[in-house]
Amino acid sequence: MKKNTIKIILDVLLLLAVGLFYSKNTISMKFHEVGGLVLCGVFLIHISLNIPWLKAVPRRLLDKNLPAKTKIGFAINLLLLICFAVIALSGVMISKTILTGISGQSPYWKVAHYFCAALTVFLLGIHIGLHVPFLKGMAQKFVRLPQRVGAGLLAVFLLAAVVFGSYNLATTGVSRWLSMPFQTSSMPSGGQHEGGGMPENADGTRPSSTDGGSHGAGKGNGGPSEGGKGMQSPSVSRAVQQSATFGSMILTFSVLTGAICWLIQKKRSSRQL
Repeated sequence: MKKNTIKIILDVLLLLAVGLFYSKNTISMKFHEVGGLVLCGVFLIHISLNIPWLKAVPRRLLDKNLPAKTKIGFAINLLLLICFAVIALSGVMISKTILTGISGQSPYWKVAHYFCAALTVFLLGIHIGLHVPFLKGMAQKFVRLPQRVGAGLLAVFLLAAVVFGSYNLATTGVSRWLSMPFQTSSMPSGGQHEGGGMPENADGTRPSSTDGGSHGAGKGNGGPSEGGKGMQSPSVSRAVQQSATFGSMILTFSVLTGAICWLIQKKRSSRQL
């Protein structure tokens, strides 16, 4: 299998899977924690496919001839690497089912977990958006449709994704998760944190008190802990909804990034004429 094909498959899997881990109740707490670590590992594999590029770019960051798009792409990849590392580490440190011998209730790890999880939505969107020309070329190799039909279907899909993604950005807690490190209410005034300052669930509701205020490694719908009274049973429809909700937000930033890159390229082309 060619390297570019592997990269495309990993991108699609990341986009579909990432939404599942913004709620610890989508499948189960253990799936959330173990699967989350696996997802972080998949991203590391994805990054490792670009090691030659990652080694070459830092040496030329101060080079005026290096395209700004390349510099931005390097910064985004570096931030994504840091975010996934923090998500994995903080997830272990607040885990309820794995490595419980070293996990605990520190609110600082929880704040870091939420913040990096929310930031990842934006970064993944930009990361994908910067590679739109490459993705478009690869898609044309796999899906062969008349140009007008393909362009029309793509436009409808992207418009629907942006509308749905914008709605989800306005109605979920992602923006509040981003502001957590800068809010004193997110930090404890003393002793163990009881969850009063933690953010709403993905649907805007507050976490259930049956969880003792702890979100574990959850990044989305708080809900009660594993085995708690109010734990929802796993649901395929809930999993699809989670993937669609957060996938649409990621695609929204991908479309915006791709559109900005296209406008910049078009402006440069017009200047050269």
